[in-house]
Amino acid sequence: MMNRIFDMDNPLWRFLGKLADLMILNVLFLLCSIPIFTIGASLTGVNYVCLKIREQEEGYIVRNFFKSFKQNFVQSTIIWLIMLALGLLLGTEFYMYRDTTGTLARVIKGMIVVGAVMWTMVFFAIWPMQARFYNSIKNTFINAILVAFANAPRSFAMIGLLIGVLFICTRNEFTISYGTLYWILLGFAVQILANVYLIYPIIEKLMPEKTGDELTPDNRFNVDENADFSALGYTSIPEEEFRKMHEPQPEPPKDPADTEAGNPADAENINTSDTESKDAPDTEAGNPEDMENKENADNTPQEQ
Repeated sequence: MMNRIFDMDNPLWRFLGKLADLMILNVLFLLCSIPIFTIGASLTGVNYVCLKIREQEEGYIVRNFFKSFKQNFVQSTIIWLIMLALGLLLGTEFYMYRDTTGTLARVIKGMIVVGAVMWTMVFFAIWPMQARFYNSIKNTFINAILVAFANAPRSFAMIGLLIGVLFICTRNEFTISYGTLYWILLGFAVQILANVYLIYPIIEKLMPEKTGDELTPDNRFNVDENADFSALGYTSIPEEEFRKMHEPQPEPPKDPADTEAGNPADAENINTSDTESKDAPDTEAGNPEDMENKENADNTPQEQ
């Protein structure tokens, strides 16, 4: 009985281990999001770790988080700034019309609410896509929109879960204090993990069945070449091209002037060929008498 209790494979210990991992992940997300502009990279790192948790390959939480954070920093930051700008635009519009009355104002408010819902759906879908697949920023946005709206029930489930948790955490002063503690310790990581579990069946369809560890050591993929996902905009990269992209590039020539001048041996060959063409037999140039008459005609000055 005692051996079962202290067995690390016990479901209770596994649950506590997952809980500790989520707490570490949540703290990492909060710390790395303090500069604000790094929130995109932090979201990508958390989604990457949650994807590995879903696949039961979490490994080292801190190492995997910073690996994805560093690898996706530039692209994730651009995506985050775009989403932030759109969110601020929607918030500004709502603030401007919050006290406005009339039919037109109600229509505009309704459009703003619909826009906010659409923004949230794309926001939840774009970070798992960024964490798992290689793609351009444009295609990542397009694919996130397609995934979010083609699987609207899952997207609404993510939004509903978030609204439900926020509602519980803000009911009164008691729930606000404990709710704040919850979000500091676990909230963001738990929400993202739940979103990953909801969206993972769609992501799984886009992943190849078998992937070599040499090409994708970080479990990120281009697309399954045997599947047709052209509707999602993913472009497959052949294996040879993928290898070339990661091979060190050869150093350029040290002296560009030598490169432009070419090989001296080649230049000598060119000069030799020119000399031979100039010294060609007269039979190839025509009749010698005709050449003499032509020369005399050229030497005759033109009449003024």
